[in-house]
Amino acid sequence: PREIQLSDDYQFWRFNILVPNKEKILIEIFNHQLFAGGNYPSLTTLMGVDYKCPVAERVHSQVINLFNNEAFSVEKAKKIVKIIKNNL
Repeated sequence: PREIQLSDDYQFWRFNILVPNKEKILIEIFNHQLFAGGNYPSLTTLMGVDYKCPVAERVHSQVINLFNNEAFSVEKAKKIVKIIKNNL
């Protein structure tokens, strides 16, 4: 669904979605021998900054990165879409 997709401005290296149950969906994806990522960390810890960034932390807690390159088939993409829609 369009409402879970990040803006087109963020869809370069991977296709990114925001979901309220990230871990559950990732487990389902892996259980079907497929792959997606959940990396989108706040950079404050990497930069040594000692304060919270609630927007960055929320995005990281909800983001799933889906592959969108030639190594990922249309068939796999359809399977992942079905898994995501069934778990929203």
